[in-house]
Amino acid sequence: DPALDAYLRKARERSAAQLARPVAALAVPGVTRELDDNGESPLGDLVADSVLAAGRPFGVQIAFMNNGGMRQDLDGGTANRVTIGKALAVLPFGNKLVAMNLKGWQIEELLEQQWRGGRDAVRGLLQVSDGFAYRWDGRRGEGSKVMPDSVTLNGVPLQKESSYRVMVNNFLAEGGDAFPMFANGANRAGTDILAVDALTAYLVKREEMGKP
Repeated sequence: DPALDAYLRKARERSAAQLARPVAALAVPGVTRELDDNGESPLGDLVADSVLAAGRPFGVQIAFMNNGGMRQDLDGGTANRVTIGKALAVLPFGNKLVAMNLKGWQIEELLEQQWRGGRDAVRGLLQVSDGFAYRWDGRRGEGSKVMPDSVTLNGVPLQKESSYRVMVNNFLAEGGDAFPMFANGANRAGTDILAVDALTAYLVKREEMGKP
């Protein structure tokens, strides 16, 4: 059908043009999702930081990202400039962000869930946002991998009964990737913010700050 062929050709051209739109510059040719010996990746840090930035208006203090939600390295392409298409290749699922409250003890239990049944070997560890830190020891038994009193926010130890505002994608928020603790989050606030939009907005902001 010539009319349908022409319509599809125009649709593909429009799509290609949108995907090729530049977003922002990177300081490096690309950002890898390859994990280091601690279970952390540069791309995981970047995406988690972008979720944290998007969650600030919702009072968010901590953001987590699952490795399975990031499907490719972030490629800077020509002149280290990320395009819409390159960002979508990293976060292709259309997940939206969800804010919730978790108490300190729930966050500690959440971290221990990373190693339940040896799942860390398959899915890796959660990627965490700037300011959140903890230490873990793989030689310790299941349920006690996280070192006591090592979980901190901006250098201050988490208080077990204090509430902290957390943001994740809707897949994790529903307990996905075998993290059921997220499903117990209180004061949940769904947003219309796509994870990929949080990433591109963060890249733009960092470039505008002169810190790509």
